[in-house]
Amino acid sequence: MLKKSFNKKQNTYKVTFRFEPESDVETVQLLGDFNEWGQKKQHFLKKRKNGSYSLTLSLKPQQSYEYRYFIDDKQWVTDTSADSIRWNIFGSQNSVVSIDSEENTNLEN
Repeated sequence: MLKKSFNKKQNTYKVTFRFEPESDVETVQLLGDFNEWGQKKQHFLKKRKNGSYSLTLSLKPQQSYEYRYFIDDKQWVTDTSADSIRWNIFGSQNSVVSIDSEENTNLEN
């Protein structure tokens, strides 16, 4: 699930990524365009008391970002609650978060 809110001061969106595993997992990593698929920075989601994992990032408006979750360093998972889905060059699907403009504040998918 995605939750978006616009930060006028910084002209960015705060986007919260939430992953709810179907079984026990140890680590959930968020990889995508915003961190060069883990080459620039690693983003690990924090486990919550309810068993879900979440992480909030600041992203620039007027852009779309492809991403996927990487579970326990071995399994790729596409976020089906993303704004859209795109095929990648590996024949699998990437999730897409679209950051439109400041008019779309406090959106939740």
